[in-house]
Amino acid sequence: MCQIADWIMWMMLLVCGIFDWRKKEIPVVWLVSMSIVTIVLFICAGREMLWLRLAGGSVGLLLFALSKWTNEAIGYGDCWVILLLGIRAGLFVVLQVLFVAFVIAGLTALFCLWFRRWNKKMTLPFVPFLVFSYLGVVCL
Repeated sequence: MCQIADWIMWMMLLVCGIFDWRKKEIPVVWLVSMSIVTIVLFICAGREMLWLRLAGGSVGLLLFALSKWTNEAIGYGDCWVILLLGIRAGLFVVLQVLFVAFVIAGLTALFCLWFRRWNKKMTLPFVPFLVFSYLGVVCL
């Protein structure tokens, strides 16, 4: 069941996804505002699933390290959004969201390579895939 906090998070994620799709970057103002909302929601949740939420945030930190190691193959904005999703939803939910987003992104990339004749160096923004997978996993 989806709570109001999940819808707020999804709407902020949607705005970040639109920016990421259009410019392939997310404005810091939106990331900071999303961070503030996530912190407020984290404090309001109290000790409910505390260790799961911290473990979910660690997935984002792990992706930051991976991004640094791969010269930002995964963008820092994507990592920041995943960190916030992990803190909001917890470890198991963020892993489900990431799995669904990776599957959808992979299928989209295959479609674009096959039918649109893109080359292997083309990039796709990842946050729009997170938007749809978060909606599917958490809110539906």
